[in-house]
Amino acid sequence: MLDVPVHCNLLWTSQDAARHCPRGDIKLAFCPVCGFITNLVFDSVRLEYAQRYENSLFYSPRFQDYARSQAARLIQRYDLHGKDIIEIGCGHI
Repeated sequence: MLDVPVHCNLLWTSQDAARHCPRGDIKLAFCPVCGFITNLVFDSVRLEYAQRYENSLFYSPRFQDYARSQAARLIQRYDLHGKDIIEIGCGHI
């Protein structure tokens, strides 16, 4: 894929700014041994993590269902009844 937006979580101030957002290419490679997939032409210089970056999934009903199902699975599998479970992931800086 060529010339695709490099961010999906930036809140743009205008339609024009969104249309002229930073773009890059995607060339995926797959390792059949470990299953790792990577973008061979990834360019971190194009990334812009700033105040307007919004990665929160808290308000997504689908993500809330996913998080609940994961917590329920962990509770059952590891007998975590009455314990706190937190999700730690990369995202908002």
